[in-house]
Amino acid sequence: MLISLHMPKTAGNSFRTALESAFGDSLRLDYSDMSKIQEYLSGNVLAENLAEHLSVELSPNLRCIHGHFLPAKFLPFKNRYEMQFITWFRNPVDRLFSHYNFFRRSYDPKAAGPLFRRIIEENWSLERFCFCEEYRNLYGKYLWNFPWDNLDFVGLTEFYEDDLKFFSKRFLGTKVEALRLNCAVNGGSDNNAIDSGLRREVESFHSEDMALYNRALHDRSLRT
Repeated sequence: MLISLHMPKTAGNSFRTALESAFGDSLRLDYSDMSKIQEYLSGNVLAENLAEHLSVELSPNLRCIHGHFLPAKFLPFKNRYEMQFITWFRNPVDRLFSHYNFFRRSYDPKAAGPLFRRIIEENWSLERFCFCEEYRNLYGKYLWNFPWDNLDFVGLTEFYEDDLKFFSKRFLGTKVEALRLNCAVNGGSDNNAIDSGLRREVESFHSEDMALYNRALHDRSLRT
């Protein structure tokens, strides 16, 4: 069973389409933890009790779960269901730019959560967004209590087509189409103009995510 963690703004919707093509009705989506991550990290939910928060019923016929969730909640079931854990990363600074621009162009006051509403209604600048604690080291937040060695595949958005080809061959045994969905409306980059000094400050503020990203780059270079 594949457990596919969708890190925000890392081509997760595009990858979901590939998984839907490969798995059909044996795929389940789990976006149940999106509003709970800060609660978990604050200590209100103990790591050993995470498994109680499964929103997808596990069964031998289920072949893939994809979404925004804390993968640690699946670890107690890893051996029973022969789980393989996969995710995608993107350069953390570029991911932040993309996340910020996505918020600004997709705001719906009727559906937005409290933090999303604050960002838009208080007209946060890109800089304020990049240095807010709520989105600091987002990869690290999602990987809370989840050792790196449990990841069987980490794709990189910057190499999406090549990494999808590698993933398909290794995990699916068949080729899937590399569609790109939910990209910037301008058809180009989500990057905002930012000077190198500020970029270094953002990298330093998100140093845990930069370390995770660089580890993914290193692991990618060792693929055979």
